[in-house]
Amino acid sequence: MAQSCSLHIGINRTQHAIATKSTRGVLRFCHSDAWTMAEIARDRGYESITVLLDAAATFDRVVQEVLKARDLVRGGGTFLWTFSGHGTIAPAFGREEKFDQGWVLADGILIDNCVHDLLADFDSAAVIDLVSDCCYSGDMARFLDDYADEFHREIRAFTPDELPREKQLSWSHFIAGNAGGAVNRLRECPIQGTEPRDITAAVICIGSCRETEIAADGAFTPMLKEQLEAAQKSLTPTLAGYDDLIDRIARRLPASQNPVCKTCGRRDASLMQRPPFSIPAPSTAQP
Repeated sequence: MAQSCSLHIGINRTQHAIATKSTRGVLRFCHSDAWTMAEIARDRGYESITVLLDAAATFDRVVQEVLKARDLVRGGGTFLWTFSGHGTIAPAFGREEKFDQGWVLADGILIDNCVHDLLADFDSAAVIDLVSDCCYSGDMARFLDDYADEFHREIRAFTPDELPREKQLSWSHFIAGNAGGAVNRLRECPIQGTEPRDITAAVICIGSCRETEIAADGAFTPMLKEQLEAAQKSLTPTLAGYDDLIDRIARRLPASQNPVCKTCGRRDASLMQRPPFSIPAPSTAQP
């Protein structure tokens, strides 16, 4: 029987930062962000909840947990996957792009290509909510039908030296070691094929900012929790789904940080209109 499960990653310090006792690039609020999202999952009745912090959130462990979730939700279950930490721009592993966006895990980079390939391994009956609270997070699922988007075209046209200053800062952090120590710690997805695969599960992907923007540490996730609680306590009007939630959060964030919400895979308008992060009733999957 399909289950509901969630995975919450919060990285204030990478293994490299811990080993070298470096304070450079250390974040403050990612652990609390992960626990906040785990609490949201618990309140909504998720059956299995996993939290990985700092050194525990290695590339291999994250992939292992996602593949475990794939098996648990097979046949119509729900998976909530959240990340809070550093986002970065990394050299692309090929395909048609020059650069990838990525999550800085404990020991390397989980790039958007790999996130896409992992999500593509879920069956078409699965429902997945992906929340990425980090810089450049607007397209971590790497939606294949969005490459005409201006933000994609902008970011993938640059070489490192040509990046605008805020992107150069991320690139320099990556090279300096905050992304786990070295460029060679970029990791290929273990289930990647020779060609990109379509995502057939129903995926809602939330980013704390556009993929060309910087996200403030400790801003998005607390605001998300605040808006959910305000609606639940009837302090604000009932939320009319995910777009409404993102609009309310956006009004409270600085103009330089614009959260986004996208969908891919199986299309089901009712999933976007449901109470955010709730477990939907099983339904027949329609690709």
